[in-house]
Amino acid sequence: MKLKITVGRLNQVDQFTPIKSSDYIADSIDQAMDAFKTFFSDNPELALPRDVEMILQSGDPMKVNTILSIKYFLKEAGMGLEYYAFNEDEETILDEITRTSGILLLDEAQNFYGFIPRGYFLRFNSEADANPLKVYDWIGSVVNLFPSQSSDPYNATLTQTKELADIMGSVSAPVVSQFMRYLAAFKKRAIII
Repeated sequence: MKLKITVGRLNQVDQFTPIKSSDYIADSIDQAMDAFKTFFSDNPELALPRDVEMILQSGDPMKVNTILSIKYFLKEAGMGLEYYAFNEDEETILDEITRTSGILLLDEAQNFYGFIPRGYFLRFNSEADANPLKVYDWIGSVVNLFPSQSSDPYNATLTQTKELADIMGSVSAPVVSQFMRYLAAFKKRAIII
């Protein structure tokens, strides 16, 4: 599998703006841990918080809780650490990260090595692509949340929302909240990039 590791800035609504991003091959937990070590040693220009610098300089072996600690201290400083697994033939965050905008869907129900979620990326090619209905439709197509058509509240809500949006012209905040509850129940997390 390929592992994508990215450090970025977070704004008030947790929109993630990548600063540095790299891909690694990780076919074992040891290779995944080595990838995190390599990422931080290869990017010394990142302005990391003091606590993160101390963790990295300690020389202790990388473990899952080390990475989660780094993620915590970065978030406290308004930065984010995102990582996910993907197949080589799939689209991911572009190398030209400053021009990329889209949605990163992390499937934390599909974990590799206990902590690396499966990632899916939807690139926005135009403002129309950022329409919430298109985004939730895409999410429903890449991860099948409910097993049967007869009891599928996600798609039922999507259909009703499309009909209302045609009349009202927009999607209301409570409806967006409902979609986020569906995703949270299935351990999915959408990140705006």
